[in-house]
Amino acid sequence: MSTCVVLLVTLFCETQSSGHQVESAIITPGERMSQKEISTVKRVVFFAECDEDCQGGMIGDSDLEQLKGAPSVTSVVIGGKSTVTNGVFDILKTVPKLRVLSIGECSITDDGLRTLATVSTLRRLEICDCAITDRGVARLATLPRLAILKVEDCQIVGTCFRELSKMKCLRELSVQGTDVDDRVGKFFDGFGRLKRLGLRSTHVTDDIFDYLGRLRSLKTVDVTGANISRERIEKFRARYPDVTAHMIW
Repeated sequence: MSTCVVLLVTLFCETQSSGHQVESAIITPGERMSQKEISTVKRVVFFAECDEDCQGGMIGDSDLEQLKGAPSVTSVVIGGKSTVTNGVFDILKTVPKLRVLSIGECSITDDGLRTLATVSTLRRLEICDCAITDRGVARLATLPRLAILKVEDCQIVGTCFRELSKMKCLRELSVQGTDVDDRVGKFFDGFGRLKRLGLRSTHVTDDIFDYLGRLRSLKTVDVTGANISRERIEKFRARYPDVTAHMIW
């Protein structure tokens, strides 16, 4: 299950109202919130439960237009298949308190990430199954407050790690389901504050453990689904007992 879906479910479970003040909202294609709701809502999930023909419609840029300038929104999830394009970032950059964004299975590209990189309030960003590359992801390194970055099931190989290693606030990084391999290890020296690293279902091998010791603050690494031997991971655990290494054979 992708982290986009996990966050979507989490926000769904948290959806509630406090008196007449809407805390969270789940928006389906074509649905509109009232001006009062837009002025108070904090968490918004845009979601279309799409069948094979998507007869019920899909979430698009027009659905997110209603968020322009929304004063209280802190979290936005765009879940399921959608027709969302790079234009969505021109909308989101007008949301002054946006801290969490999760987006997947849509038509965003590297050009869109250039605009997203200007949303300086972001603390957590998750991008799943989109046609973005290392060139676009590298632009996100300019986000000054970003602490959690998950780029999963996307077309990256890891050259973006060079720029990401310069991020001062980054504490968690996941590149699950990408073409990242052992070569990213040469950039680990720069990730002095990284605590959690997700390499699940990537192309890393036993050789990645020669570099993990450079991550001085590392607490957790997940290499499940990678080409890792039991012997090598046990050796790492013995040398770094304070680091939790996840692996399911």
